[in-house]
Amino acid sequence: MGKTENVFMLDSKDTRVGNSKSSVSNRLFSFSSEPETNFDVTADWTSAGVTDQSSFESFLTSQGAYSISISSFSLVGNRLIATMSVEGVLILSFEEIPVSEVNKVSGFTDDLLVKVDFSNGTITNFSPEVLQNSINEIYLTNNQIVSFNPAIPFSEDLILLELSFNQMTLSGYTASEAWALAQPNFGGGCFMYFNGNVDSITGTNLETILLTKNATIIP
Repeated sequence: MGKTENVFMLDSKDTRVGNSKSSVSNRLFSFSSEPETNFDVTADWTSAGVTDQSSFESFLTSQGAYSISISSFSLVGNRLIATMSVEGVLILSFEEIPVSEVNKVSGFTDDLLVKVDFSNGTITNFSPEVLQNSINEIYLTNNQIVSFNPAIPFSEDLILLELSFNQMTLSGYTASEAWALAQPNFGGGCFMYFNGNVDSITGTNLETILLTKNATIIP
C-alpha cells in the first residue's frame, strides 16, 4: 500500500483556480493523501518478541498471515500503530500478550478474520474506533473492564462476546446502557458472558436491553 494521488489538469478555459481574468495553461495540480491507520493496539509487545516492523510481521505470520503489506509502522513504548493489509488470519490472539488498550483492529483485507482474543490483559475500557466487521467472536475474559461502552456498534453477525471475570459493578452496567441501546439487533443471536464480575448483571436494565437485541445472557 502506498500513497494515493489525485491529479487535475486545467486548461485555459478552466476557472476553478485563480480568477476568471487569469490565463491558466497546462498547469498541473495534485494532492496526496496517506491511507488511514487501521491498527492501533497498546500491549506488552516485547513479551511476543515484537520490537520492530520485521518482528511484527513475524507475529502476524504466526497468526496465519500469508500476505502482509505495511506502509507505515510505529512502536513507541507499548503502543503499536500501523497501516497495513494482511491476508490469511482467521483468529487473532493476544491471549499471551497483555493488552491494555484497543483503538483499531482492521486491515485484514480478505474478511477471513472471525475471532479476536484479548483475554488476560489489563484493559479497563474497550472502546475501539475501528473494528473489522467480519469479526463475530470477541474474547475479553479476565481483564479490568468496569463498564462497556465501545465507540462503534458491533456487527449484527456477532455471535459471542466474552466479558467474564472483569470488574463490572451495578454502576458499570448502568454506564453500559448507552452502548446497548445503540447496538443493532444481532441477526443470529449473540451469547454474552458476564459471569465472574463484581456484581451480577441479572435484573439490571442492561440485561433487559440486551435481551431485546436478541442476545442470550450468561450471568
